[in-house]
Amino acid sequence: MNDLTLHQQLFESDTHSLFGLVVTRGAPVAEGNIRLASAILRKWVCEGELNRLCHQIGATPTFPVVQNDHIRAIIQLEAGVEMYLTGGVLFDGDPLTHVVCTNESAAFTAIQQALDFVMNS
Repeated sequence: MNDLTLHQQLFESDTHSLFGLVVTRGAPVAEGNIRLASAILRKWVCEGELNRLCHQIGATPTFPVVQNDHIRAIIQLEAGVEMYLTGGVLFDGDPLTHVVCTNESAAFTAIQQALDFVMNS
């Protein structure tokens, strides 16, 4: 068996394990599973294993992202925003696409209006 085949099998095994850890069909994801899943993701995304595998097979990894330029422009004008994160998880069955940390209601209102604009566009 060559290195490419082993690398592909490792990716398939890790992907299967990852989905088993985080796909819970409506139940909360256990904290331990989040830690285990983060180790798998770190190896493949942050440490470059996915890039190496894709290079070996002649593919380019792509990740869909939420368009947030409009929201980022609003946030840059709001001094009270401490943290903004574009997400992509289900929270009690509802999609959670953004997390904002601010202690100013005006900043939160401006961001909420920007999110409403983006989500309804």
